[in-house]
Amino acid sequence: MFHFFRTVKFALQNIYRNIWLTVMTVTILVLALFSVSIVISLNSVSEQLLTSVKDKVDISISVLPDVNLSEAKTLVERLQNLPEVKKATYVSP
Repeated sequence: MFHFFRTVKFALQNIYRNIWLTVMTVTILVLALFSVSIVISLNSVSEQLLTSVKDKVDISISVLPDVNLSEAKTLVERLQNLPEVKKATYVSP
């Protein structure tokens, strides 16, 4: 038990003698943990942002005026069958 108290006494003396070293070490550890948490947070936010942008993409396709209505409807049906497409509509001029 005496060795434990002696070890604690010497540890506290060394910490007090090298107070600036102790402060700098703690500061560096805090900054390292802060940096890691910022990187993890940015990764999470960027994934959510990409998901929300990907869900809101709108594409307009213009067909030539000489395309008849049945061909345009066929194109809309083919687009609706794609798994990436949520909604496809045909708007006549």
